[in-house]
Amino acid sequence: MTYCLSDLFCFYEAFLYCFIFARKLRTSVNISPMGYFAMGRMDMMMKFLLNRSCLVCGSSFLAPQWHHSTAVVHRDMLITCMATKDNKLLKEKKLHLLGTSSDVMHYLKMTKPDQVYDKLIECKVTQSYPEVEVLHLLANFFSIGGHVKGLEAVKSICQIKCLKEFKRSSNFAHYTAQLFWQKGNFKKAMDEFTNVTKRLPSLRPEVSKMIRNLIKTSVPIISRASVKVIYDSSLQYSVQNDDYSVLGAFWLSLFTSHWHEDQQTSVQLLLTHKGLQEHIEMQIPQISKTFLTRHNIADYQRLLECVLQCNMENSSAHLLRALFDYYYKVGYVKGCIAVVKCCDAIDVKLAMDQLYKYNTLIGATRAKSNPVLSMVKQLDIKYKF
Repeated sequence: MTYCLSDLFCFYEAFLYCFIFARKLRTSVNISPMGYFAMGRMDMMMKFLLNRSCLVCGSSFLAPQWHHSTAVVHRDMLITCMATKDNKLLKEKKLHLLGTSSDVMHYLKMTKPDQVYDKLIECKVTQSYPEVEVLHLLANFFSIGGHVKGLEAVKSICQIKCLKEFKRSSNFAHYTAQLFWQKGNFKKAMDEFTNVTKRLPSLRPEVSKMIRNLIKTSVPIISRASVKVIYDSSLQYSVQNDDYSVLGAFWLSLFTSHWHEDQQTSVQLLLTHKGLQEHIEMQIPQISKTFLTRHNIADYQRLLECVLQCNMENSSAHLLRALFDYYYKVGYVKGCIAVVKCCDAIDVKLAMDQLYKYNTLIGATRAKSNPVLSMVKQLDIKYKF
C-alpha cells in the first residue's frame, strides 16, 4: 500500500489531535505509534490511534482501509470527539463560579460584575456554594469593581459555608476597605485597613499588598487634594505598622508621575523620612532595572539626581555602574565617558571589568569628544524638564 504526501500530513495531524485529546483527559498515548510511523506502517499507526481514541471517546469504530479520504474523515472525527468531550467536561466541572480558582479567574476576566452577581445569587438559591478560595477571588473582584451588592452576597455565602474562614479573614473587612477606596473615600478606606491589621496582624502582608496596588493605580489620576489625603494616611499606616512599603509605593507613584509638582514632592518626601529612605535604598536595584529595561533614561537620571541629593552613596554607586553597563551594551561611547567623569566627580569607583571595557572602548574608537552630562554638575543638579 502506497501513500502520497497529503496522506502523511493527514496521518500526522490525526496523531497530534489524538495526543492532545489524550492529554486533555489525563490519559497516556503509547509510544508504539511512532514506531509504526518509522517503519512506514501508516495503516497500523492509524489503527492504533483510532482504537485508542475510540476507547476514550466511547465509540467502536475501525476503518478497514486507509487512504487520503479516510484519513481526513478520521482526523475530523477526532476533532469532533475532542469538542464534544470538552463540552462534557465543562458541564461536569461546573465552571464559572463552582470550578477551580483558575477557572473562575478566567471566567471573571470575561464577565461583567452584574452577570457574576446573578450567577452568585443562583448558587446561593441552589445552595451550591463556591470554594473558599473562590470566595476570596469574588470578594476582591467585586470590591475592585465597586459592586456593593456583590461583596455583601459573597460575605453572606462565606458566613454560611465557612464561618471560621470568615472570622479569620476579619469578616472580609479589607475587601470592604478596598471598596471604599474605589468609591473615592480614601480616608475611610485607610482607617479600615488600619483596623484590620490591628485586629488580625496575620493579614498585614495581604493588606499592605492591596494598598500598594490601589496606590499604584489611583495616584496618577486623582486630584492633588486626594493625593494629600493618601499621603497622610500612608505615612500614618507605615509608621504605625513599621512597614514603609506602602509609603514607598506612594513615593514611586509620585516620582514616575508626569507632573513636575509630584516629582518634586517625591524628592522632598525622600529627604524628610529616614525610614522611607532606607526602604527605597533596598528597592533601588529593582527600580533602576525596570527603567533601563524600558530604556527610560530620563527617569533614570532623575533617580540618580535624587539619591545624590539624599546622600545615598551606595545607591548612587549602583546606579552609575548599571548605567555604564547599559551605555556599553548599546554602544553609546559618549554616555560611557560621561558616566566615568561623573564617577570621578563624586569619588565612585567602577568595577575592574568596567574599567577594562572603558579603556578598550576608548582605544578602539579614539574618542576625542569631551561630553558632560548635566548630572556631572553635582549639588546643583536640576533635571531639565
